[in-house]
Amino acid sequence: MECNLCNKKYKLPQSLYKHQRVKHYFNNWKLDIEDKHKCMFVKQTSEQKINSNSCKTYYVYHRAFFARQVANPKRTPKNSGSNKIGRACPASITLTKVESTAGPKFKVHFFPMHVGHQLEIGRLLLKKCDRNMIAGKLSEGVSFQRVLDDARNSALSDSSDVNVKRLHLLEQKDLHNIKRDYGINHSMKLHDNDAISVMLWVTKMSKYEDNPVLYYKDDDFILIIMSHYQEEKFLEFGKSNVCVDGTHGLNSYNFQLFTILIIDNYGSGMPVAFCFSNREDTLLFVHYFNCIKNKKKELIFNTLKVLQTEIDLTKFSAGLENMVRDLENDPDTSEFGQYLVNTYVARAEKWAYCFRQYLGINTNMYLEALHKKTKYTYLEGKKCQRLDKSVHALFNLMRDIYFESRIKVYELPSELTINQKLTAKYEDKLIITSNTKKGPIICFRDSGPKILRGILL
Repeated sequence: MECNLCNKKYKLPQSLYKHQRVKHYFNNWKLDIEDKHKCMFVKQTSEQKINSNSCKTYYVYHRAFFARQVANPKRTPKNSGSNKIGRACPASITLTKVESTAGPKFKVHFFPMHVGHQLEIGRLLLKKCDRNMIAGKLSEGVSFQRVLDDARNSALSDSSDVNVKRLHLLEQKDLHNIKRDYGINHSMKLHDNDAISVMLWVTKMSKYEDNPVLYYKDDDFILIIMSHYQEEKFLEFGKSNVCVDGTHGLNSYNFQLFTILIIDNYGSGMPVAFCFSNREDTLLFVHYFNCIKNKKKELIFNTLKVLQTEIDLTKFSAGLENMVRDLENDPDTSEFGQYLVNTYVARAEKWAYCFRQYLGINTNMYLEALHKKTKYTYLEGKKCQRLDKSVHALFNLMRDIYFESRIKVYELPSELTINQKLTAKYEDKLIITSNTKKGPIICFRDSGPKILRGILL
C-alpha cells in the first residue's frame, strides 16, 4: 500500500496508518495554521539531534531575514521586490521529536506573533497540494482559463463573502511555471539546452520512414519541415493559390517562421511547409523552395514559368508541345507529364499570360488567421522562449488541421466554394472576377456588362 501524501509504500495497513499518524499529522496541523494566519513556515535548518532519544526541527517565517545575494545576477529584479523583509520575525514553530518504546512522541512550540511587516497574501507561495491539483488538471488538457475560473470561483462562499487565499490569486504565469516544473506537454524538450534539444529531435525524426525534416543546419540556423500529409495536400490543392509569409514571436532568438500556405477545397487556409531561420533574404527562400522540390523539379518549374509568361500565342503553343513531349519521354518525369496534360494543357487559357486577363487573391486573410491561431491558441498567447516548443506547437496545429479536414468531410458536402460556384456557372461568359470588402464582383458578356456583389445565382 502506498501513502497518497508522500508515495512511500508499506506492506501492512497498520504500518501505513502509523506512518500517516506520525509523519503527516504535524504537516496537516501546520497547513491549517498557515491557512488561518495567512503565512508560511519553512525549515531553518535540518533536523538537529539533541540526545540519543530526541531531536528538534526549527521552522521560521518564510519572509524572515535577507535575500541571498548574487554577484552578477542574470535576472532582472522583480517590480514588487524581494519576498524577504530584511530582518528577523519572531513567528516560529519548534518541533521536538522524542523516541520511546510506545512509539515517537511530538511536542510543538508555536509562537504566532509577527512583528515589523504586514501579512500579504500575494507574498505566499502556492501549496504543494494546490500545485499537484492544478498540475493534474493541466495534464488532462483543461484550459488555462478554466483553471483560473475554477480557482477564483472557489473564493465565493454561499453567502457571497470572499475568503481570499493564495490559490485565488492564481495567474497565467503560475500555470506556466507549474507546466514547466511538472514537465507537462514538454514531450519535445529532449534537453535543457534548446539547441541540443532541437538537434536531438531532428536526429530522432531522421530514423523514421516519413521524416518531416527536409533540411536542418545549426550554424546560420535553418530548419525546414514538411510532413507527408502536408506534401499530399500541397500536390492536391497547390494548383491555384500559394501564399508565403513570415511571422515572429515564436522563440527568443528572433528566428522567423516562414509558412507556405494553400487554400483547400473548403476555402480554409492550410500550411504545407514551415521554415525557421535567422535570415529572411532571397537566398533563404531559394533554398527553402528548392528543398521542397524533388529532382528535376527546378528545371521543370523554370520552363513552366517561361511558358507562363510568354505573351506570344504561337511561341507558347510550340514550347508547351515540346515540353510535354520531353516530360513523357523521360521515365523520371513521365507521370508528371501525364499530370500536366490532364490538368493544365487542356485549360492553358486559365494560367498562361497570353490567355489570362486578370487574377486576384486575398492572401492576408488566410495568413493572419494562421498566425493568430498559432500564437494565441497553440502557444497560449505567450511569447515562446524555446524553439523546440514552437516546433511542437506546429505539429499540434497540423494534427488539428488533419482532423478538422476529416470532420468537414462528414459535416459539409464536397462542393465548390461560393466564388468557385460563380466562376463555374458562368465560365463561358465570365470576363473579370475580383474581390472587394462587400463580396465578389463578377462581370459578364451576355446582354451587356453586369455586376453582382456576393449573390449566388
